[in-house]
Amino acid sequence: MLCKTVEDTDRDAASINTILGTIHFEKHTDEKALEYIQKSLRIRLRGCGKYHMDTADSYDEIAVFLRWKGELEKAMEYLNASLYIMVPKLNAYNPSVASCLYRMGNAELLHNNLDQSLDNLTKCCHISNKALGYKHSKLADTHQLLWLIYEKMGLCIRSLDQLTLCLLV
Repeated sequence: MLCKTVEDTDRDAASINTILGTIHFEKHTDEKALEYIQKSLRIRLRGCGKYHMDTADSYDEIAVFLRWKGELEKAMEYLNASLYIMVPKLNAYNPSVASCLYRMGNAELLHNNLDQSLDNLTKCCHISNKALGYKHSKLADTHQLLWLIYEKMGLCIRSLDQLTLCLLV
C-alpha cells in the first residue's frame, strides 16, 4: 500500500524514478541509476516519513544497487535501515523480513564474512520455515547458501545436511 500522505504526483514521481533507476542499473549506467533511486528515496522520505514501508522499499532498492557495485558496507547500512522499518510494521516472522535477511546473508557471503552470513541466513531460514513451511521453494536458495558457507568453513556434516534440505524442497 502506498502512503496516503503523499500527493498522487509525488507517488507517481517516486515510482517513475525507481523505474528509471532500474533501467539505468540494467544498462550499467551506475551514476544515473543511483541518482534516480536516491531521488525516489528523498520523495518517499518527504511524503511518507522515515518509518513507512515505501521508504523501506527505497532503502532496499539502493542496497541492491550498492551490493552489485561491491560497496558492501554501504549496502548493509541501507539493508539494516530497511529491516529496522520492516520488523515493527510486519512482525519478525514475515517473508519480507526473511527476504531482507537473505539479501544481507548473500552480500556477506560474497565478501567472505562467513559468520555474519551464517547468522543472517540462519535467521532467514527460521523465519521462512515458520512463515511459509519447510518445503516452500524459497527455502532452497537459502539452504544452498548455507551449504556453501558450511563448505567454506570446512563443516562437512552440516554442509551435507543443508544440501539434503535443499534437495528436499
